[in-house]
Amino acid sequence: MFHLNLTGAVHSLPVAKRFCIRDSLFTLMESILILLSELFIVSGSLKTKAGQWRSSDMDHLRWLMQYRVIDEGSWRGKAVLDLGCGSGYICAEAAQLGANHVVGVDILKPENEAKSWTFLSVDLESSSWHNSIPQPLSSEGFDLICAFDILEHLSSPVYFLQNCTKLLKQGGSIVLTTPNTSSWERFLRPRSWSGSRDPQHKVLFNTYSLQFLLERLGLTSEVMRAPVRKLEMLRIKHPQIGAQIFCQAKKK
Repeated sequence: MFHLNLTGAVHSLPVAKRFCIRDSLFTLMESILILLSELFIVSGSLKTKAGQWRSSDMDHLRWLMQYRVIDEGSWRGKAVLDLGCGSGYICAEAAQLGANHVVGVDILKPENEAKSWTFLSVDLESSSWHNSIPQPLSSEGFDLICAFDILEHLSSPVYFLQNCTKLLKQGGSIVLTTPNTSSWERFLRPRSWSGSRDPQHKVLFNTYSLQFLLERLGLTSEVMRAPVRKLEMLRIKHPQIGAQIFCQAKKK
């Protein structure tokens, strides 16, 4: 009986050609997923705002809702801190849905800043950045701290997260995203996947190392996911090998 051994055939090729095949496979898979998402995904109210905000803003708010970190009715009366607020989308949504103390932090002021929330230009690499954050009126701390796409840019994620815990109220949550070193993208393109391609990235995690760090800092992991975004949107069950980790952790 004839057997076609593709694995052996690929490994017998020169290294440069093997990487070329990997890149081609990655591009093909990515194109198929994007096509499927365009054909079948209807994002509802979020899609109507896509022209005003970044696509990552849509993902972050969708994950907050999907994993039930917070929903439209539960923002009311909350104190929210968005570290690395970027366009200001999360801050604007939180304020619009009833949060009574919303602070956004970044280096550059967003174009979409509104009077309903406070923007601060703060260097999160500083060891004492948390002292620049105005506390909620209750002085008990923030109910929710968002840190989307921040950890990988910092020289010391440990000090950053320690400062976050100081600002969190007891039972409050920190929600963060960061590139996933166990992603399918990294295995297909180890030299050029999105996590390593950005020259500003300093530290990278997988779900295990991130959970380990959070637990050492006294934070309890409630959600630790690394979904393949397009497959998740299509509601296809799959391993947690997406390009980004989404994590919610609570202060004990």
